[in-house]
Amino acid sequence: GKFREAAQAYQRAAEETEFEAEKQLYQAHAARAFQTAGDRNSALQLWTELAKDENSSVAGEARIRIGELTAAG
Repeated sequence: GKFREAAQAYQRAAEETEFEAEKQLYQAHAARAFQTAGDRNSALQLWTELAKDENSSVAGEARIRIGELTAAG
C-alpha cells in the first residue's frame, strides 16, 4: 500500500544523501512507514540500526520503537 511505497521512497532518499544526519532522518521516516504498514521486521531492522549510533538525533526514538515492536511481537 501507500505506507510501503512511502517507506521505499524514504529509503531511496536515505541512500542518495551525503549527510549522515539526513540519512538517519530518512531511515527513521522509512521505519515509521513500515511500522504503520504492518511490516514489523523491516521497521525493527531499521530501528535497530539507528539505535546503534548514540550520537544520532533519532537514537532515543529508535530504542522506544524497538521496545514497542518487541513487546507487540
